[in-house]
Amino acid sequence: MIVFIFAFAVGGCDMLPGGYTYKAEVGYYNDGKETWYVGEDKSYDACMSEARSYFASLNTPSNPKRAFSWACRKMQGDSFLERVR
Repeated sequence: MIVFIFAFAVGGCDMLPGGYTYKAEVGYYNDGKETWYVGEDKSYDACMSEARSYFASLNTPSNPKRAFSWACRKMQGDSFLERVR
């Protein structure tokens, strides 16, 4: 119990049950160069919503293929585990 309380206090509340967080990742072209947007730690559902919204906001009718990729990075602390959709 004391270890859990200490870990929670030191690590903050950004970890979700299971120890995983998710960061939105969107690949897009900026002046012809590939660029990657990476969001902040969120829940899976919040990450999926952010990634899809950001992707859609970049692909406007005047520039329909600016964004080329979206996913969520599954994280455990600072460690990248996998991309998920």
